[in-house]
Amino acid sequence: MAALMPAIQRRVNAALLRRAGARQGRPLRQELLDLTQEVFVALFENDGRALRRWDPAGGASLTTWVSRVADHQVASILRSGKRSPFTETPVESTTLELTSEPSASVHGRVSGRQQLGRLLDQLRAAISPLGYELFVDLFVDERDVDEICAARSMSPNAVYVWRNRLRRAAQEILQAEKDSDAPARMNG
Repeated sequence: MAALMPAIQRRVNAALLRRAGARQGRPLRQELLDLTQEVFVALFENDGRALRRWDPAGGASLTTWVSRVADHQVASILRSGKRSPFTETPVESTTLELTSEPSASVHGRVSGRQQLGRLLDQLRAAISPLGYELFVDLFVDERDVDEICAARSMSPNAVYVWRNRLRRAAQEILQAEKDSDAPARMNG
């Protein structure tokens, strides 16, 4: 953790600085610590699934892989209105303790992460290693096509073809999962 902390904090800090106007006077240090903790949670949840996905033969160092996970996690948090620290109003801890109860959105977040994990597992089994890496680049890490072309020596047209093929494959997997869950919900 000590070796990965600086890389994660650099990525979190950069994301927070890009959104400095949204902070509205909130202390950057606290937001940095909170988001760093969220990244570590994402890395170690589900028995360390995100860390286990790192493949040293894939060309990226562990630090680079963790940085990519951090970028994705922080972007996801800051993009969502519910989880973004900039949309929350600070509350005294005593007030918070009196009003806190388990949130339904926690179930939604966990369910969404589990669905993404199942989708990624099924995609990994169904498509080529290159296709899987491109899926992660395009849809998980949300990298630009130009960036992917430069990193992988591919033409933009090839990346667009892959993007359409991968989107269709992911939609088919999600639809199959939805169809298989429907009878269970009707009977339950």
